[in-house]
Amino acid sequence: MKLKYIIYLFLFLSFKSQAQSLSKAATFSILTVDPSDELYTSFGHAALRLSDSIQGVDIVFNWGVFDFDTPNFYLKFAGGQLNYMLAAESYGSFMTEMHNRQTRVVAQYLNLNDSEKSRLFSLVQQNYLPENRYYKYDFFYDNCATRIRDIILEAVNRQYTLADDNNIEKSTYRQLCGEYVSNKPWIKLGIDILLGLPSDKKADLYNAMYLPANLYDGFKKIKKTDKSYLILNEVQVLNNPIGAERKETRGPLVILIVAALVFCAALPWLGRLSNVLEGTFFTLTGLLGWLLLAMWFISDHEVMRNNLNVLWAFPINLFYFIIIKKDSWKKIYFAFTGSLALFVLIGFPFMPQEFNILLIPVFFVLIIRSFSIAFNLDNKIRTYFKPHHNE
Repeated sequence: MKLKYIIYLFLFLSFKSQAQSLSKAATFSILTVDPSDELYTSFGHAALRLSDSIQGVDIVFNWGVFDFDTPNFYLKFAGGQLNYMLAAESYGSFMTEMHNRQTRVVAQYLNLNDSEKSRLFSLVQQNYLPENRYYKYDFFYDNCATRIRDIILEAVNRQYTLADDNNIEKSTYRQLCGEYVSNKPWIKLGIDILLGLPSDKKADLYNAMYLPANLYDGFKKIKKTDKSYLILNEVQVLNNPIGAERKETRGPLVILIVAALVFCAALPWLGRLSNVLEGTFFTLTGLLGWLLLAMWFISDHEVMRNNLNVLWAFPINLFYFIIIKKDSWKKIYFAFTGSLALFVLIGFPFMPQEFNILLIPVFFVLIIRSFSIAFNLDNKIRTYFKPHHNE
C-alpha cells in the first residue's frame, strides 16, 4: 500500500514539475462511487479527477486515505484523532479498484473557466504539500466529500447559489447517515448508540454533502454568478449494478423482543443463575455507559457528545454486584434506574435525541428487572405461583 502511494506521489510530482499550468484540454470532474456491501463502503465515496490529454495526465485525488499501520489505530479513530490524507493515484488504478469493488461510478464534469481551473489546480497542489495533506477526519464535517466540496467552491471564490432541497432539510445528520445502513440493523444500532445529541440537528443541503450521494445531488443544483450550472455534464464511467440493497428489516427487533420476554419470564425461577445473568446484563449496560461518557468527554468527535443514551446505559450499573448486596442501597438505586428507563421509554418519541427502535426491548428488561429488585417482585411471583395444598 505504501509503495503504491509513493509511485503515485512520484507521478504527481513529475507532472507538477513539468507543467506549472494546465493546458486548454484540462478537465476536472467529481467521481461519485455508489455504496457497496462492505461496512467501510456503505456510505459511498467521492474523489476528484484531473484529466489533461495534452500534458498526458489522468490523476485522481482521494481525500479518503488512511494508514491501518498507524499506532493505536482504533483508539485514535474512536477518539477523533486519526489522520486521513490526500493521496494521488492514476485514474486507471482507481477505476480498477472500483471495478473490483463491483460498484457504479459517475463522473460530473465541472463547468470551470481557465482561471478557475488554474485556481483549483493550485489549491490541490497546495493541499498536497506534506505539511497540508494530513487532516483529522470527522464523519459529518470533514471527510472525503466535504474536502471536495470546499476546494471546488473555493476555486470559484465561493460565488455561487445553491437551490434548497426540502427533502434534505427535513432530515437530521443521524437520519441521513442511517439511510445507508438500514439494511445492516446491528451496525445502525451501534452507530445510533454512539452518536450523541449534535447528530440530531437538521442538515441543510450544503452540510448534507458530507455524504457522497448528496455531494452529487447538491452540485447539480449549484449555479455560478453567470447563472450557468457548475456541473457541465455527467457520464457513468463504470456501470456495475451490483451494490448494497438498502432495505430495512424488522427481524432483529422480533429477536430482541422474544429474547427480552424469555429473559424476564425465566429469571424468577433460575435461582443463583438468575443473579449471574441479571448481573451480567446490568454490568454490560454500565460498561457501555462508561464508554459513552469517555466518548463524550475525551473524544474529539463533537457528534459523540451530550449522548442521552447514558440515561439507560447508566454507568453506575457497572457496580451491580456491589449494590445488590446492600439492602439499604438496592431498593433506592434500582427504583431510580427503573424510573429512568421508564422515563426514556415513555418519552421515546419526544426526546431531542433519536433512539434506535431496537432499544425498546432493552428498556423493557431494564424496567422490569429494576423494579423486580427494588420491590422484591421475584419472591412475590414465586409465592403466587407456588402450589397450595389443602389440608
